[in-house]
Amino acid sequence: MKRFDENMRMVIQGDVCFTRVDDVDDGLVKMAPENGMLIVAHSETGHNHAFLEEDGVEVLDDPDNPFVSWLNVLVESDLKHYRSFDNHETIKFPAGKYRINRQREYTPEGYRRVAD
Repeated sequence: MKRFDENMRMVIQGDVCFTRVDDVDDGLVKMAPENGMLIVAHSETGHNHAFLEEDGVEVLDDPDNPFVSWLNVLVESDLKHYRSFDNHETIKFPAGKYRINRQREYTPEGYRRVAD
């Protein structure tokens, strides 16, 4: 397990980058849980990166920017990669606020979030 400690400003899990911030932007939309999970990054094959709903985490989406979201971690919580094999290491997040940057890829229809 990897721990996002006070000396770290940034940590990566798969195609998602987390940066510690002092505050989150205004005008954000709180994400609803899906099957008991707060999904930070969806996967094409269903092995999502997620917190459990009861972990004390808010995932906030920016309606104007699909490549940036925010975390409000109220109590120390684990971000897990839900895959039974070849998964990314779990990251323990201390309470705090974080910016989520997602990789993007180009398609003929335009840019979209990468889903590993």
